[in-house]
Amino acid sequence: TLDDITLPEGWAWTDGTTVLSALGTSEYTAYFALTDEQIANYNYESLEGFNAAAKCIERAVEVTVTLIQIAFDSCDDAEIPYGSAVTFNGVPMIGETVLTKDNDYTVKVYTVGSDGNIVELLTSTPSSVGKYLVIIDVDNTIYDSANYEIVGGEPETIIGENATTMATTYDCAYIIEITPLILDIVYSPTTVGYTSQPIEARPTVKNGDTILTLDTDYTITYYSVDENGIITDMRSSAPIDMGKYLYVITLIGSYADPV
Repeated sequence: TLDDITLPEGWAWTDGTTVLSALGTSEYTAYFALTDEQIANYNYESLEGFNAAAKCIERAVEVTVTLIQIAFDSCDDAEIPYGSAVTFNGVPMIGETVLTKDNDYTVKVYTVGSDGNIVELLTSTPSSVGKYLVIIDVDNTIYDSANYEIVGGEPETIIGENATTMATTYDCAYIIEITPLILDIVYSPTTVGYTSQPIEARPTVKNGDTILTLDTDYTITYYSVDENGIITDMRSSAPIDMGKYLYVITLIGSYADPV
């Protein structure tokens, strides 16, 4: 209504209950009330809009009614390292009011194949390495086009024909890519003298700045190697006797997937 529009101090709408239902620009009357003292001491007769009977100054005020815009916090493509929490951008907002997921809008996630085309609709948040098309769909039965304008975006990444068609059908679409881990294993072949004690490997295995933990994130298996460099057997513990040995690091736990 007009009462929702604030006027300068002292001014009021003639009919503040008027509902602004039509798009476009229209004129509505606002007034500035005058006291008897003001009317007695000042000459308002020549002032445009002076209404002596109503003891006020009236003005026609232009009011432009536009569609309510629904915008998104972001529809940008994103890369997420494997193992990190997967969160979705594209939260729709009206001004600073955030719409409610599953009530006002839905989020759909599709796997994207190597050819850039959609493979399948997922029923849960993705966690495996790969590319995914995220679709944000605002409920147009609530936010109909007669009153709302949705400002969306299409994926920046070049994707296949059927994924592009799907993306342009909805309000906000983007690609997330869960990228493989890049693990750094710091350990060099070592020659040591016989000590009568087990010679255990002590590599440093890192995921970025995070140092992985032995027997929680990885294990070490020991193999005997003959003079020709051929593995002869697997050992149950670190070697003690003289000879050549192969130490194999195997990722386990949350790092077990081949990423």
